[in-house]
Amino acid sequence: MRRWAKLVLFVCVGGVAGGCGSYAGMQAELAAQGREGLRRVEGARAGSSAAVVANLEDRRRRLADAFELDVRGAGGELSPEWVISAGRGYAAGLERLAEARLRQEQADRASTDNAAAADEALALLERMLRRQARVGTEEVQP
Repeated sequence: MRRWAKLVLFVCVGGVAGGCGSYAGMQAELAAQGREGLRRVEGARAGSSAAVVANLEDRRRRLADAFELDVRGAGGELSPEWVISAGRGYAAGLERLAEARLRQEQADRASTDNAAAADEALALLERMLRRQARVGTEEVQP
């Protein structure tokens, strides 16, 4: 806890002693670190999403294998009722897996869009703060 207190005190004193330009520069660096953190979170989310999609694909394969085993297990004695019933069950399973994959893709798109919007806002904030940091030390160019 004392380390954090010293760090906060150092940042505050550094900001006051260094003037506005230096403080704005520190804020800009914080915005840049926020963007880097956002990129890391998005990378981790993408990895997690890929694992979910792989799991759904594995479940689809296992469902197909189970259906095939059921067909082979019935041998040559496949009644029309059995074929219709088993086909409906298999189709329902496939439909549920397709719905889960669609929901995952929609969540991925929403997350990617949200991360891109947050990154864009942080980039704008960083540019504004860097310009503010240059005020008084050099001529600001638009």
